Order: sequence, then structure tokens, then C-alpha cells
Amino acid sequence: FLESDDLKKIEEKKQRMDKLRVLFKPYVFYISREVSKEVFGLAILSSGGVYGDDSSNSAFEEDDPRITHYIVDRPFESLEIKKNKEYIQPQWIFDCIN
Repeated sequence: FLESDDLKKIEEKKQRMDKLRVLFKPYVFYISREVSKEVFGLAILSSGGVYGDDSSNSAFEEDDPRITHYIVDRPFESLEIKKNKEYIQPQWIFDCIN
């Protein structure tokens, strides 16, 4: 028995949440050692993505060909850039979610 405006707001919020749940679904991230795995891992998993890191129980090694994005927080000059990969700063994750 919700007013039509209330029902419309609820439906819009549900649509936004559905989009958020699959935001990173097609991507595999690698979180560099200088980036907080706990915070960014949670954000990625909550948005449908998967990730690897430098831990011994990581699902993906750093050189796994399935990785699409490397999250790094150091100067790009110090990186060994791999072809066909995106190198992003940590803030990019939260910018996408917002």
C-alpha cells in the first residue's frame, strides 16, 4: 500500500543495487602489495569481481593471463607494464562504485 512515489523510489534503488552487484563481473583484478587487500578486495567482491594478490592463498598469481586490471599505488615508471592490461589507482575502484 505504498504511494506510487515511494514505490518508484524503492524500484530505482533496487535497480541501482542490481547494477552495483555486477559492476566488476567481467574483470579480474590484481591488488599490489602497497594497496590494502582487505578494503579493496571487499569492494571488488561486493561488486561482482574477483581478485588476486601476493598472498599464498591468492586465487590468481601476478602474471595470470586472466587478470584485466592491476591496482597499483606507486609511480608508473617503476612498473613492468604488461600489454593489454589496465593499470589503475586504488581510488578508481571507489569512483566506479560511486
